[in-house]
Parts: sequence; C-alpha cells; structure tokens
Amino acid sequence: MEQQTNVFDAISSYFDSVPLINIEHQTTFIEVPFIPLYDINRYDAYVAQWIERNERILQEWQNVQVTSTQLQEIGETFGEESQNLEEVIDKMNTVINNVKRNYVTIQRYGDLPDQVNQWLRG
Repeated sequence: MEQQTNVFDAISSYFDSVPLINIEHQTTFIEVPFIPLYDINRYDAYVAQWIERNERILQEWQNVQVTSTQLQEIGETFGEESQNLEEVIDKMNTVINNVKRNYVTIQRYGDLPDQVNQWLRG
C-alpha cells in the first residue's frame, strides 16, 4: 500500500484492496421427493370418483326434506350441529371445492420432476 497523506484517501485505498463479498462456486444437490406416476394416476382416479359421488349426494340433499334428527347427524359429521340444511350444503360445497383444488395440485405434482430438470438445465 502506498503512503497516503490524507487519512480518508488511506482508508479508501485500503477498502479498494479488500474484497467486500467473497463469491465461491459450489455444487448443490437438490432432492425432489418422487411419487411414481402410477400412484398419482391411481389417486387421481380415486379423487375423481370421490368428487363425482359427493357432488351427486349434494344434489340429492338439495332436493330432499330432512328431519331435525337427520340434520343433527349430518351436522355431527362436520363436528358441530347445523341449524339448517343450507349450512350443511354450504360446508359440503366448501369441502368439495377444497378437494378439487388439491386434485389439481396432485395432477401438477406429476410434472414436477421434469420441471426441476428443465430448470436445472436451462
């Protein structure tokens, strides 16, 4: 380091000679959990049947008169007593919609290993 007459020039010169960020290349391994396509397809079929069956049941509920005892039994399925059939139908619609969203996620999960490979190569 050359002799500086100004203290600030000396400090500036010192900082210019010291790297502030040390960047090193390092290989990182990524483990992606893998669900075989066979299992995904089998689960897809199960969920599709579940959705179809429960939508059919929901439609039947909308066309039926329910006694208060039956309504209480249905409400207990959801962990609480429902005051009316509309509440039960709304809750069942929510459950079916959540299962549909999960169904789409599982379908997309089958593409994940290929997407990770594309990201790593791209």
